[in-house]
Amino acid sequence: MLDKDHSIWNTFKTAGVPFKLQAGQVMFYSGHQPYGIYILLSGSVRFMDGKTCREHLTPTPLGPALALNNTIENQPHCCSCQAETTCEALFLPKTIALRML
Repeated sequence: MLDKDHSIWNTFKTAGVPFKLQAGQVMFYSGHQPYGIYILLSGSVRFMDGKTCREHLTPTPLGPALALNNTIENQPHCCSCQAETTCEALFLPKTIALRML
């Protein structure tokens, strides 16, 4: 569903809040409840503290989505996510994201 419906991603792009992370800054922490979905537009991140962290990356037409499954399922993050390089991303709060999905 999400892969094929480009209109959802265009809406995410419009509704998302752009932000930057410098190398070393943390996007989210292991064990914390998700606050929303992050779309990584540029840069790279690394996952720490968990064994299943690659599940945090979901390909989308805009770029990799982080914390999508955790947000939908309302499950805590299994690992922390830290910027390896300067990153540009979009943040979509959980309340808005769940209404759109």
